[in-house]
Amino acid sequence: MKRLLIRDQVTFAGWLEGDAKLASYRTAQIFCLPSHYEAFGIAALEAMFAGLPVVGTRVGGFADLVEHGRSGLLVAPSNPAELANALRALLDDAALAAGMGKHGRHRAFEHFSSDAIVEGYVDVYWRTMREEA
Repeated sequence: MKRLLIRDQVTFAGWLEGDAKLASYRTAQIFCLPSHYEAFGIAALEAMFAGLPVVGTRVGGFADLVEHGRSGLLVAPSNPAELANALRALLDDAALAAGMGKHGRHRAFEHFSSDAIVEGYVDVYWRTMREEA
């Protein structure tokens, strides 16, 4: 980090839990997860609940979770130039980043909150009951 001159701009926090994780989301500007595989992306969803714009890779569940250009930016895996450009776009445009964070938070609550999940289960239950009747 010293050689890259990013020591005071980037935090590589490692594994976080509980209050430390929540504090990290509260102080972040952007959430970035350049993964090679994600079944769903729970960390990205947590960041969306916190109102952060997400930069992730077009793998696994990210495509279902993050709306490219609305709640974050999705890039090709193993493409550091595209990842850097996505991060730079959000760092250079605070209004864009804030809008994506706001949209992502709305999307998280609308589709992935406990209320939304329970409503979905109840809907499946009632549809199944009607089909069997």
